[in-house]
This record gives sequence, structure tokens and C-alpha cells, in this order.
Amino acid sequence: MKTSLTIVPGPSFPAASIVKLQTTSVGAGEPVGVTVMTNDRFSNQLYRGGDRISLSAQPCGTQGDVLDNDNGVYSTTYISTMAGELLLWVQVNGEACHD
Repeated sequence: MKTSLTIVPGPSFPAASIVKLQTTSVGAGEPVGVTVMTNDRFSNQLYRGGDRISLSAQPCGTQGDVLDNDNGVYSTTYISTMAGELLLWVQVNGEACHD
């Protein structure tokens, strides 16, 4: 008798999630696109939505609404009116992403 088993990704693991910026340079007051791809602890991409995504930055700025694409990928924007280097921290379900 032969049977099959489907293995699906586990729960979100922020340390394995991937953060991508639309660009690395924008003018003050212009939005930069931020994409977060959620993965499980084995780096398998999740194909479902429902996670909470939040951004914080130094110096401060404004986060746009988060779009949950219902496929493990989330999109948002961030705007800072101060020129200079912006350090951005991304969290999934309250835990920091590492990228």
C-alpha cells in the first residue's frame, strides 16, 4: 500500500522572514515601499496571510497601511521627512525580523 503525505510550512518565524526595500534612496517626504515575505523556522515561505507586520525607525517616520496579500507576503510604505540614514526595524507578530 502506498500513501502520500503533504508537508506544509509551519508557523511564522520572524528571524527567517525576508524584508526587501523598493529602493535604498528616496527624497525626504517620499514613500519607500517595504515588502515582508514570511517564512517558517526552516525558511519555507508561508502561503497564507494573517500575521501582524509593524515597522519602526530611527529617526522616526510614518508607516502606511499594511497590505496582507493572503500569500505570506505583506506590503507597506514608510515615509521620513528627515534627510540622512534611516534605520528600519520590522516585526512580525511582535518579534523582530533579521535580514
